[in-house]
Amino acid sequence: MAPRTRFQRKPETVERRQRVVDLRIRGWQWTQIAIELGVSYQRCQQLYDEAMTLVNRASVEKARELENMRLDAMEMSVWKVLDTAHVVIQQGKIVGIYVGVERDPETNEVLRDHNDKPVIRTEPVPDDAPVLQAVDRLLRIADRRAKLNGLDASIKIKLEGDDDLDTDIEKMIADLSQNDNLAQPEGREELSGSDSAQPAR
Repeated sequence: MAPRTRFQRKPETVERRQRVVDLRIRGWQWTQIAIELGVSYQRCQQLYDEAMTLVNRASVEKARELENMRLDAMEMSVWKVLDTAHVVIQQGKIVGIYVGVERDPETNEVLRDHNDKPVIRTEPVPDDAPVLQAVDRLLRIADRRAKLNGLDASIKIKLEGDDDLDTDIEKMIADLSQNDNLAQPEGREELSGSDSAQPAR
């Protein structure tokens, strides 16, 4: 005879348990799931606990594997952002900073536009905001992965030099923020590309 269980096996209850698990895997918060199912916050957690007790270990491992794959995909997307060069754009144009004037490669003469003004040479201003946002996403993904795989156990493991690592990360983020707020020097131009260059007469 199969062992008795204190959990209800009504079809609607079983369906709710599965729905709670599915939504948690998709990253829903407890309050969101409770509203979706029309139950209390406490009942929502109870259904989840019952589902985790009833489900076999293989299914739990499969759910963990799928969640880790989802986190891997998210992390790859974030790294694409970090590997991409970002520049400041205002009013649809790339913002540039003055670095000199254009010169003819053969004569070294200053190139001038149709108004006889020197053609300004600029470089795009880097935009650190997407980088900082990507770093924040990586930290959140790492936190989610740690909880999923039981790395946030009650026993705290002291890693050698972890205080120095935290300090280095904080310094890196502070340096990025400082670079983003640097005052722009005079001569800052927008790279419009509208003026045509021609050698000086």
